[in-house]
Parts: sequence; structure tokens; C-alpha cells
Amino acid sequence: MSGNGLLHDLAACIQREIALSEQLLEALRHEHKALATRDTDLLNKAVERKSELINAMQSCGGERNNLLREGGMGADRAAMDRLLARQDTQRRGGIQHDWNRLLELGNECQRQNLINGIIIQAGQQQTRQALAILRGQPVVAGGEYGPEGMRPSAPSSHPLARA
Repeated sequence: MSGNGLLHDLAACIQREIALSEQLLEALRHEHKALATRDTDLLNKAVERKSELINAMQSCGGERNNLLREGGMGADRAAMDRLLARQDTQRRGGIQHDWNRLLELGNECQRQNLINGIIIQAGQQQTRQALAILRGQPVVAGGEYGPEGMRPSAPSSHPLARA
């Protein structure tokens, strides 16, 4: 594939990835809102949309990697950087901007997904602690690790309920 054809195809692919990444970031923000408000309907919709977008992004990423391989560059981030470094400033200008935007969006999505994961873990911890209290079992103290993963705090002598 010629250099111009490769750059044109890569630019189109990256622009599709940017659009998908922007949509994924929006889905992650909806997921965050759903987690914060405990809105299960919104959460289910956000998770479904997130899954669809991730699948589409994987497909686009595979297409980009195939284009890079066909261009003899390899199939990773460094391959894209090598390809762009070989182009003159005018030819790489737009695609370089788009590539940087895609990387930036990837970082934003990763950051939002990490935040959402922390919220989920905190909710799970609260649920485990509430269940332990109800069962009259030792309450697991957050952040303390022991032989079985987490070290429990002193057992409660007054269970709220017995199973």
C-alpha cells in the first residue's frame, strides 16, 4: 500500500476510533452517575453500551494494526509513532493530531473506568460488612490484609440476625 493510501486509511480508522472513544467516555460517565445515584436501570444501559463500544473499538484497533502491518511497520503503538516520524510535517499534521487525541481519550476513559471501579469496590465492601454484621460474623476491616486476604476486626458479640 502506498504511503498516501496508508495514511489516508489510517486517518479514517483513527477518526472512527476517536468517535467510539468519545462515546465510550460518555457511557463511562453515565455509568459513574448510575453508580453514584444507585440507578440500576441507567447502570444496566451504561454497561451494555460500554460493552458494545469496547467491541467496536477492538475491531477498529484490529483494523488499524492490520493497516500498520501491511505498511511494514509492525502492529503496536510504537509502529504508529515510527510511521508518523517518517512522514514530513505537512503529511503527518492531521493524523498526528488525531493520534494524540485518541491517546488522550484512551487515558480519560481509563481514568474514568478506574474511578468507577473504585466506587464498585467500595459498594462491595459495604455490602460484605453489612452481611457480616447481619450474620454475626467478624466485620472485615478495609485495607488490612491477612492470611486469607483481609484481616477481620474484632467479632461482634451481638449479631443482628441469625441465618
